[in-house]
Amino acid sequence: MGRALVIHLMPMLYEMVKKHEIDLLHKLSLADGPKAYDIFDKKEDGNIKVILKTYGGVK
Repeated sequence: MGRALVIHLMPMLYEMVKKHEIDLLHKLSLADGPKAYDIFDKKEDGNIKVILKTYGGVK
């Protein structure tokens, strides 16, 4: 499995989410990692990126 070195893009992406310029369709906890990978692998809903929360609850 490869790594996406996009940490430098996170501030811009965060702003785009806040402005509703892009949507986060699937917000999952780290415990839902296998489900998230399945969604990503099948490109459900046109998914191109998975974001897993590693702390706190999922909102």
